Amino acid sequence: MMRILITGIFLFVVFFAAVQVSERTVQAGEKGDYTSPEMWKGAGGAGKGVYMMNCVPCHGENGQGDGPLAYDFPEGQKPRNHTDGKYMATKADKDLFKAVNEGGEAVGRSSGMPAFKGLLSDKEIKDVVAYLRELCKCNYTGK
Repeated sequence: MMRILITGIFLFVVFFAAVQVSERTVQAGEKGDYTSPEMWKGAGGAGKGVYMMNCVPCHGENGQGDGPLAYDFPEGQKPRNHTDGKYMATKADKDLFKAVNEGGEAVGRSSGMPAFKGLLSDKEIKDVVAYLRELCKCNYTGK
């Protein structure tokens, strides 16, 4: 029941964010146009745009696990801080891909992390993983 409630709230926030972004969209290339690929060049590429549209509600705009929904999670199930390079360096890109694609439970983490399989393409998920590497300023070290 809790998972359904969290998923429902998450989808509402994502929809609300999409409406807000589309309302702020101006001519392509201008400041505030979150749909333009040009907006993200040199700033996380396409992955940043996908992250902003899908991950910010829980993980926050800067990836620190402090999004608006982060405070609704049960104790001990807070969203991951993607800027924690020490932790993120222990995760291979394939594991990050799996977490986004199949959800947190698929990688032994929180059920609060929904699966994006079917909502995002493999390319979009790979772009998000690349952006996560920019947020943590790290690469996989295997440790």
